[in-house]
Amino acid sequence: MKDKMENLDDFLQTIYELEEKVVHLIHQSNLTNAEKKFILDHILIIPGKSGDHEESKVI
Repeated sequence: MKDKMENLDDFLQTIYELEEKVVHLIHQSNLTNAEKKFILDHILIIPGKSGDHEESKVI
């Protein structure tokens, strides 16, 4: 059971890191602030998508 929990923790950490990269790339794009906000509000990745990303608060 411990291995399954470790695998789940690794998976969630990987998802979190990928999500942060996506948010960073969106902020670096040439999109308008409204377009960025729309994408960030509707993005589908994310267990725990609660707006706790520092970059997503910038818009």
